[in-house]
Amino acid sequence: MLIGVGLFLIWTVLARPPAWMRDWPLVTGTVTGITVDGQHGASGPFVNTYVKSLDMDRHSHVATAASLLTLQHLLKSVAFGVLGFGLCRLGAPLIAALILCGLAGTWTGKRVLNRLTDARFKQALDIILFLLALQLIWSGIEPPL
Repeated sequence: MLIGVGLFLIWTVLARPPAWMRDWPLVTGTVTGITVDGQHGASGPFVNTYVKSLDMDRHSHVATAASLLTLQHLLKSVAFGVLGFGLCRLGAPLIAALILCGLAGTWTGKRVLNRLTDARFKQALDIILFLLALQLIWSGIEPPL
């Protein structure tokens, strides 16, 4: 499965993402949420490929991807809560550290995003998606320890 997802991501970087990703967001979200994220936790690259197919400026791209991933993670957190996994078990210090890291990442990302042009952002996004695709393919080939 990971090899297929990686090859799909490489295809969407080297060629135009398929029209169904842009035209059928419910199908895209369902495929991402159930198969890719549910089994492998790899929804970020898939969601960014979908948003990339919408051909937005860099700020709109980041805002849309962040909104979609936040919604997806919120739904996943609710599902885990219903199944009996509580985030409170992690402990307040760890949760506070995670929140602080998220804030630091948001602050840093905003500064970097404001310094990039749209063309540079799209180039950087393609490079990151390509590298993540290679990592997914490698994870599919290499047996777990």
